[in-house]
Amino acid sequence: MLKAKILFVGPCESGKTVLANFLTESSDITEYNPTQGVRILEFENPHVTSNNKGTACEFELWDCGGDPKFESCWPALMKDSHGVVIIFNADIPSHLKEIEMCTTLEQAEAGALESRG
Repeated sequence: MLKAKILFVGPCESGKTVLANFLTESSDITEYNPTQGVRILEFENPHVTSNNKGTACEFELWDCGGDPKFESCWPALMKDSHGVVIIFNADIPSHLKEIEMCTTLEQAEAGALESRG
């Protein structure tokens, strides 16, 4: 069985938790409650295609808290991940600036990892 660790990162109130709950068919949240640190949701998809073969995949969605105090943890959380999804609300102008800083951080971390490898 394939396994995939995917991180959801982005500013506060961008919809990371709502999207993670939707994808994992978790319960609906009726009021806003900021994620503290990280929340890990697991689910399985029995119909994933890999190398033209059908197989199952076990997903871990890491719903990372968007508060700036947690951003310094993101590089450690990215360890052994298969992907990072940056989520933001385009209707909130400050989110674009936060995303620019976020991608700069990720590029710096990627460069540091490459130089260590």
